[in-house]
Amino acid sequence: MKKFLACCFGLVSIAISSAALGQAPEWKRQIFRGDGFEVEFGAPFTVTDVPMSPETSKLVQRAAHYLQDSSKYALLVTAGLMKYGINFENGVKTGLASANCKTVTDGPYHLTGVKSAEKIGTTCGSQGILSSDILFVTKGKWMYTVIVFYEAGTDPEIVKHFLRSFKVL
Repeated sequence: MKKFLACCFGLVSIAISSAALGQAPEWKRQIFRGDGFEVEFGAPFTVTDVPMSPETSKLVQRAAHYLQDSSKYALLVTAGLMKYGINFENGVKTGLASANCKTVTDGPYHLTGVKSAEKIGTTCGSQGILSSDILFVTKGKWMYTVIVFYEAGTDPEIVKHFLRSFKVL
């Protein structure tokens, strides 16, 4: 009987652990002083320098991607330090083109104290099965693109939390 109860307890523990896997991420604030921002990620993430063509490197001093990838969504911040200044509208246009969304609407979210714009896209990516929520932000010579690409069924709170956790230092 004790073995049976121990086995049942073990199965219940596994079931509870498995159910917890479907819950919201455990957000952790990350501060990137060198790139001038902070944001919250809910799982391990990678940081990579963005490879640049010789033409791009004439305009951009440095750029990096901060990426958390999951099976249903990807959270990404791109931070770029420009050498001479920023054409915000062109940055938004270029960023939206790379997202490859069929429809794009203006979102309501804006950061105070900096120039920013939120764009919401549907039918995105090469297969048209993703949606996106993108926050474009500039401060000084920095251009930030905060992006969530997600599949249908992704908790909208994940999208909202990630975008709203982004702060310029």
